[in-house]
Amino acid sequence: MMYVMWQIRPKNEVVDVSSLYAGASTWFSIKLHHGGKFTKLPNIKYIGGEVRYVDYVDIDEFFVHELDAIMLDDLGYPDPRMIELTDVSQ
Repeated sequence: MMYVMWQIRPKNEVVDVSSLYAGASTWFSIKLHHGGKFTKLPNIKYIGGEVRYVDYVDIDEFFVHELDAIMLDDLGYPDPRMIELTDVSQ
């Protein structure tokens, strides 16, 4: 068995996940939108920001609290519990 810890894909890198995960049926990628803002209801939208992918995530080993580590350690955000949602529609 091979153990690979998740990693954030370099910006703008295109990956064929079918071949990336060939033979590893429990692995998947996370598409993470960050750095943008939400507009007001009723037509709420997420605008701005960027998209990053987290690869080599193993469903048998992944826990939601690991998203905190991704945001803190790898994307440079402060404590995710302290992130403020900002209204940009005003």
